[in-house]
Amino acid sequence: MPDRIANYTLERVLGEGSAAVVYLATRDDDGLQVALKVFRSRVTADPGFRRRIVHEARTASEIRHTNLLAIVDQGDADGDVYLALEFAPGGSLEDMLRAEPLTVRRTVEVGSDICAGLSALHAAGIVHRDIKPSNIVLRKDGSAALTDFGLVKGRDYTSLTVVGRVVGTLAYLAPELITGSAASAASDLYGCSCVLYACLSGHPPFESGGSLQMAFAKLRSAAPDIRELRPDVPAALATVIADGLSKDPALRPATAALYAERIGSAAGQGASGTVAV
Repeated sequence: MPDRIANYTLERVLGEGSAAVVYLATRDDDGLQVALKVFRSRVTADPGFRRRIVHEARTASEIRHTNLLAIVDQGDADGDVYLALEFAPGGSLEDMLRAEPLTVRRTVEVGSDICAGLSALHAAGIVHRDIKPSNIVLRKDGSAALTDFGLVKGRDYTSLTVVGRVVGTLAYLAPELITGSAASAASDLYGCSCVLYACLSGHPPFESGGSLQMAFAKLRSAAPDIRELRPDVPAALATVIADGLSKDPALRPATAALYAERIGSAAGQGASGTVAV
């Protein structure tokens, strides 16, 4: 691990993937702790990927919201292309779910935060297109925030989609995107529903088999009822999640705000569908 990049002192690795390594870092001039996302040279050599990085930085800088992770800086230092993001000490939702599924109450809290972040994006005419646990981080106060805006698509943004190629993460991808239809706010709500399902069960609704089997199941099969895995889930909440997983986008909740309202209301009901006391 290098000692520093630009005016950031690196402390430890927070995580890494095929495209980037994320470090906990401290900015020298004011001591601000950030998550410094440093992209691997083999991906920054691709002009298309560099455009994606700019895309992500532009989105986060133009739309500020409590439930969207802020980008505080970006740059290129001696060939190291980086984004400095707000540091969320709670780690990612994916990290949390590796330990155990969440309680119903905690799932609803996280879902409400996701919907709030999506509402801000959708109000600006932007679709995230990659809602999944690894793109949801947890702040010190426990609130959740969306991150990784490299795949966003909106009226004022150039599409980064390659013709004939599915963009996003298959386990959380809406069925219409698999068949080549345009991404929409409803596509993000499908991803949100997959995340809620994973919060309660530990895995998304469709995950068995290879990519072809998963894609076929998403297109043809109904998602298993979450209550078969978690009998403590209120019937009303199970219905909301099932609606969000509808294969027809028109049958999903109309907006992220409405989805948040419905899951909040459903949380006050017991497993039998009666109001909890």
